[in-house]
Amino acid sequence: MILCTFPGKIGDVLWALPTVRAISRYYKEKVDFCIGAPYQGLVELLRMQPYIRYAWADPEWQVQETAPMT
Repeated sequence: MILCTFPGKIGDVLWALPTVRAISRYYKEKVDFCIGAPYQGLVELLRMQPYIRYAWADPEWQVQETAPMT
């Protein structure tokens, strides 16, 4: 099993998907994908990806949004 976790914001999660897909292709295995609780709304989109076996938002993973928006 391969687990990918991503602590970033919504756009960062989406930018990570090509890398997650490449990992899946390289190892010929679907990956599990965990994101922070504030981005629960992305879980259904992530679950639709053919290279993701299971996606979820960890309810205890609270992302600190301290980086400035640029």
